[in-house]
Amino acid sequence: DLYYKGLERRDQISSKIVYSINFLTIIFTAHSVILSKVSTFLESNSLNQIPCVFRIFEVLGSALTVSALYFWFKTYFKLEYSILPAADLVKRIKDNNDDENNIDEDNYEMFIALLIPCIEDNEQINEKREKNQLKMNVCILGSLALLMASYLVWEFCL
Repeated sequence: DLYYKGLERRDQISSKIVYSINFLTIIFTAHSVILSKVSTFLESNSLNQIPCVFRIFEVLGSALTVSALYFWFKTYFKLEYSILPAADLVKRIKDNNDDENNIDEDNYEMFIALLIPCIEDNEQINEKREKNQLKMNVCILGSLALLMASYLVWEFCL
């Protein structure tokens, strides 16, 4: 039962990938729009005319966006879940069934010996993924806030 609950938790984490992709796409698009406005502005003006606050917000927002992308990769890729080694389990049960002593109890013990490491590994992986997902969400929110602040500074100061 714990093994399947771990797999359900994995699926819940994985189901949130769409939302994070959407937010990251919006953020990258917003950065592109702002940078195109900056490049158009710089064609007829100097860099010194762009407020320092805007540049700071944009650099910090870009750094948070890159961090969010990094945590997105750490959340959804490079983590392998443990699965029950079914072939190994079947072979062990078959070999064990050649003996006629306490077959059910021995098979149960072998199954538990294989299952517990899988459950522990999957639990650790789920915890890592949730921590990375939280960090990614914080970076996304920070980046969105800084993007809005950059846009407001741009609109009202230039």
